Amino acid sequence: MEGPFRPSDPSQRLMGAGGFQSPPCRIDELARALKESAAIAEPRFSWITSEQLVSSLRNHGGGTIVVVDVREEGEVEGGHIPGAHRVPLHALAGSIDRLVALWRASKHLVVHCTRSLSRAPSAVQQLVRRIDQEGGLGAGRVPMVSVLEGGFIGYLEHVASLYHAANGPPAAGWSDWPLADFVSDFDPTKWVVSETLPTRLFHVSECERPPPAAGAGAAPPVGALGGAEDDLVSDELSFLVETTISLSGPSGGNNMPYIM
Repeated sequence: MEGPFRPSDPSQRLMGAGGFQSPPCRIDELARALKESAAIAEPRFSWITSEQLVSSLRNHGGGTIVVVDVREEGEVEGGHIPGAHRVPLHALAGSIDRLVALWRASKHLVVHCTRSLSRAPSAVQQLVRRIDQEGGLGAGRVPMVSVLEGGFIGYLEHVASLYHAANGPPAAGWSDWPLADFVSDFDPTKWVVSETLPTRLFHVSECERPPPAAGAGAAPPVGALGGAEDDLVSDELSFLVETTISLSGPSGGNNMPYIM
């Protein structure tokens, strides 16, 4: 059945472990549909691109940027941005004062989740509210609190594109990518690579795994979206009904400012 997670075009498939193919997790299309249908609220935070973040990490070691990773434990398996503060969204309330203190110390907070569709904007909105409650910048001003466009997956895709542009495809696949400067604890087994161009990445947490194959140590292939589909849809819809949070992403014109 055709749907946002199960395309009818058989050429749009993913390559998982052992060459197993599965339909792509078309979350980007869901995000675009939600953004186009949402009533846009006045923005109180900005977006920063992966290019800008990588440039800062490369040239200044991050400088005043503090990366905040609000993914859950299972999603972090596979890699994270070096030096990122791990604060799952459900635990943000217990860490929000510490993060606001970093902001007050002239730090630029950059928040991301897997794709930065709902959890990262929600976390940023909570941070901005706390800043306002403590006599922050005042209404109408945008503090240095940003969402990383595309989330960690967009960041990883950008880092991979830099390597490809300079060296061509790595001879040994993922394991041959020199990602240490930009990705810590990288594990290629936690990622699914699409067969289509441009290359798209999906974390295994976005897909359900079938029962392990027979044989000691056998790695099960990455399966298609199953129950995770409903979780992802409900996650985005729950964000949509929060009218105080803007769903206007980077493609939303001038509604949402960028950090330049």
